Amino acid sequence: MKLDGIWMESIELDKIVPIYVENVSKRAVEKMVKILEGGDQLSSHVIVEKDRTEDKYWLVAGYPA
Repeated sequence: MKLDGIWMESIELDKIVPIYVENVSKRAVEKMVKILEGGDQLSSHVIVEKDRTEDKYWLVAGYPA
């Protein structure tokens, strides 16, 4: 879906690779997993950039954890 010039789509989590290191507690990760498994969405959208050669997406911004 394209909204205000921004392309939005669902991407498999295992295809997203962070470009920076962030320390996140195990509890915070478990909370995010429960939210996603329950079919809910995270509080914000992540911004990714598709890799030009591989089937993966680089996490640019939006959810540091």
